[in-house]
Amino acid sequence: MRWPLPEGVRSVEVIRLSSLGDVLLCEPAVAALAARYPDAVLSVVTREDYRALFEHHPAVRAVRTPAEARSGPRPDLAVDLHNRASTRALAARARHRRHWRKRRGLDLLRGLAGRPMAGGHGGPHQVARMMAALALGPPRAPVLHVDAAALATAASTGPAGAVVLLPAAAHPLKAWPVEGYAALAERLVDQGQVVQVAGGPGEEALLARVAGRGARILPTAWGLDVLGAALGRAALVIGNDTGLAHLAAAAGAPTLSLFGPTSVGRWAPWSGRGQVLQHPLPCSPCSDHGAGRCHLGDRPCLVGIDVAEVLAGARAQLERDPLDDPSGLFLRSEHLG
Repeated sequence: MRWPLPEGVRSVEVIRLSSLGDVLLCEPAVAALAARYPDAVLSVVTREDYRALFEHHPAVRAVRTPAEARSGPRPDLAVDLHNRASTRALAARARHRRHWRKRRGLDLLRGLAGRPMAGGHGGPHQVARMMAALALGPPRAPVLHVDAAALATAASTGPAGAVVLLPAAAHPLKAWPVEGYAALAERLVDQGQVVQVAGGPGEEALLARVAGRGARILPTAWGLDVLGAALGRAALVIGNDTGLAHLAAAAGAPTLSLFGPTSVGRWAPWSGRGQVLQHPLPCSPCSDHGAGRCHLGDRPCLVGIDVAEVLAGARAQLERDPLDDPSGLFLRSEHLG
């Protein structure tokens, strides 16, 4: 792919509207574009919900919603990382445009049939595919940047070093049972571990079921910058295949992700301090994002993970030296049960 010469680009607009994990995974592309066009004013266009993810990024001059972008100046270069009709229309305002199509050819047909993208549990990861398709250089793990105010608010929860549980998921298909998280929280507290439970607005009842009497629930009203700062202070973050797991990894926390119907290779948090626990079956992955139903009825790929396995995985992560893996890439661990 040929990019316009730097001397002809004074402004760059990167577009990705949703969702949380996908927006975070665009950060390496944002950093690479800033390096390619060091004298250009770089802005990110996303939903208001995700403004905090880039407000303090050193390479980003402004974060705008689509409405703000449409009423603002036309950029010299627009990089559309969402590839919807609405984002293509936004990109059309620019003199130069680049689009990244997550689905191509066979994947489009598989999507129409309700099937996940080709490739199974193996790679390449979404970040690697995006960076290669756009010729933006080698991929790396996303990084979350927050300000001192967010760090101070996060520190108000007490000393660093808690184990944080993320029991929610956008789709029930990829949520490990809440009873498992509740038992896990109880076992960790019994072992003397400080446990916190985190989620978003509207998930308070779920978080309370998991927390029981021994774990602390982090405020659901926090913005993503403050929540990210809090997750970054954790000794370990355990959760489903969700955007908050990507937020924790981008903030630098060790993660243990519980996967089942979705692809580890494509969607696992990308971090040198990440581990995945799964019971892979011949039929998995069966979904790109967790929508739909399990044709086996009870999601054995995910529900088959028991509390003892998660505790063992947590112990291994807590005892692991982060210098063991300086590569910046996630590690994949398949537990066959």
